[in-house]
Amino acid sequence: MAVILKLGFSESNDAKTIRFTDQTGEYVSGNLTGWGTPNELVSNIVAVTDLTVGKYHLYLYITVKDSDGIDTTYDNIDLYTEFTAQFVKTSGMIFDITSTKLGLDDELELPDGMWSVEYLLTEADTDTVINSIVYQTIVDGSVAKKVANALLTAVYGIERGINEENWGDMKRAITKVTYLQGLRAYPSVSKFTRKLNILKTLENYTIND
Repeated sequence: MAVILKLGFSESNDAKTIRFTDQTGEYVSGNLTGWGTPNELVSNIVAVTDLTVGKYHLYLYITVKDSDGIDTTYDNIDLYTEFTAQFVKTSGMIFDITSTKLGLDDELELPDGMWSVEYLLTEADTDTVINSIVYQTIVDGSVAKKVANALLTAVYGIERGINEENWGDMKRAITKVTYLQGLRAYPSVSKFTRKLNILKTLENYTIND
């Protein structure tokens, strides 16, 4: 038996952090593919520079497809090197990915689009793959912030008194919210092309927000 990796995902409200959480769990009678004897040990995960026999490397490989269908592949993330403190746990490791982890400038919003994330465990000495999973999701934090701000601005305008201008702002804000809800309502796996098209529409709607 060997570890079978599981990965959870959440996105921060400021669009600057994506949190990946290891959900593999510990080896117990009800989870025979978890971390721990007789499977691979979290304590044996090391930095990629360590090629010791019996040790392991754990990576995230991230590719983002933007709303124009253009793929950007980022440098592989050596999770032990970037998040050493997380590896004192048996399970439930947390990896907060920010722009700097992708090799971008500090404090940038993360790119919207379809994120394809491979979570990969390998033998340290031979780089043989022990297990890997690919997690795919639409990230929309940047455009979602713009939609929220547009809606709040419209609401504040209405509170000051209804007129043609601020009623028009409200209608435009509601349209943006509707597209955002549509983006999130489609099934995550089967409708990525449609979701990217909606994301493109939203980006166009919010280009001046």
